[in-house]
Amino acid sequence: MTTEFRDFLQRLIERGELRRVSEEVDLRQLSARVAASPRALWFERVKGYEMGVVSGILGSRNRMAASLGCDHRDIGKTFLRKLQDKCRPVMVPTGPVKDVIRTGKDVDLTALPVPLVSRLDGGPTSPRRSGLPRSEYGRNVGMYRLMIRTGRETSIDLVSASDLKLFYERAFEAAGRCVRRGDRRAPVAADGRGARGAGRTGRIRTCRRTGGRAGAAGEVRNRRSGGAGRR
Repeated sequence: MTTEFRDFLQRLIERGELRRVSEEVDLRQLSARVAASPRALWFERVKGYEMGVVSGILGSRNRMAASLGCDHRDIGKTFLRKLQDKCRPVMVPTGPVKDVIRTGKDVDLTALPVPLVSRLDGGPTSPRRSGLPRSEYGRNVGMYRLMIRTGRETSIDLVSASDLKLFYERAFEAAGRCVRRGDRRAPVAADGRGARGAGRTGRIRTCRRTGGRAGAAGEVRNRRSGGAGRR
């Protein structure tokens, strides 16, 4: 079983767990349609955007089983086995994930079709992004919802108890001490990336901007060009 995202989507289609939606859909309708659907949905045309959206891909036991390559009755055993089946990633100099790079003023998060998940959300929110906060206190991995505030800015909920909140509080206190000394360095930073399938060797590359590491085969579909634009 391969670990590429496109192959996973194909397995969902073969299992009858993913339906393609070819008509143009308003971004504001996506969350409600996914919640009402018995299958995951692949919206191929989102109004006002160059790429589609697939959602609900882990919304049933059959879909979770497809991600692990097992029968739905064996999810627990397979998951535990894969946790023990560890292997070192292979570092590569580049990959499809670097086919398209946006930096500085060229970055525009509003070009991504990120939907409103709840009517009470303060803005479009990208759910379940993996973050790796690092500081002088150590490194931690967590799953966070990122709300898009501007084309180049996101926010994370640091009200709830979490290790990231602890990192932030410590850094905030340290930054205050640094400013009083005339040193404006704050000892905390974070970077986000996708996770690879457990038990499979993944190709990893280093991010040019943050120095973080991410899967080398990540991509974003570009509908207008008819190809796959990666980032």
